[in-house]
Amino acid sequence: MKNVCQVCIFDLDFGLPVQVRDKFLSEAEKLSLPESTVGRDYQALNNSQNANPALTYGKLKHHPMLQKLARTAPYYERNQARICSFFVKGTCNRGDECPYRHEMPKPEGNDLNDQNIRDRYHGTDDPVAKKILKQAAEKFQLEAPEDTSITTLYIGTTGWAIGESNIRAEFEEFGQIDSIVLVEKSNCAFVEFTGRQSAEKAAAEKGGSNLVINGARLRVSWAKPKSGGLSAGSSALVKAAAEGSAVKQ
Repeated sequence: MKNVCQVCIFDLDFGLPVQVRDKFLSEAEKLSLPESTVGRDYQALNNSQNANPALTYGKLKHHPMLQKLARTAPYYERNQARICSFFVKGTCNRGDECPYRHEMPKPEGNDLNDQNIRDRYHGTDDPVAKKILKQAAEKFQLEAPEDTSITTLYIGTTGWAIGESNIRAEFEEFGQIDSIVLVEKSNCAFVEFTGRQSAEKAAAEKGGSNLVINGARLRVSWAKPKSGGLSAGSSALVKAAAEGSAVKQ
């Protein structure tokens, strides 16, 4: 079942095109498999042991980006009248009494003019979806804090199955790591890089929800001290993490 409106072809829960919804839902359910054969066998064994056939299927996990992009207000534009062809030619004499819109159509090269209902329904080659995804990439890009002394990233919802070695394996490619602190009581971790440039590269690549470890999708953001607390110097920031004096950006 597509769960889309039969009129606007938007998802009923989020008010988004099918292509946008399916993209992020598939990412939320995607698993990251280990590269080694032993690692893949170990993960498959754990999955089979934890599987319970008596459990019923629940709702799909919602990707955080869907919550940010969701349209909660009604989309009235689809109910607008058609553009007055006589107005476009400059010959409409009805004025305010004309039941059609008095505005010029969008340029011919605009992709939004070439929408196909079949493509929108199946979520393929949808120009509206491409526009929304492009805007989302620009709007929700992880911004680095102005304080250049901050070289620490926050990782949320780590869980017991993720250790320091797992995190180091994901981030050491971006540069030298000074320390990694796991905060079990807060279910999070902090990664401190030696240089700011390394931290920015890691944030650009893994920021948001682009980090997947052992099949779990984790949230990554910049870390910062609580207001009125420690200075933003990363060494003090990481030491404070275990004491609960540091928070995510």
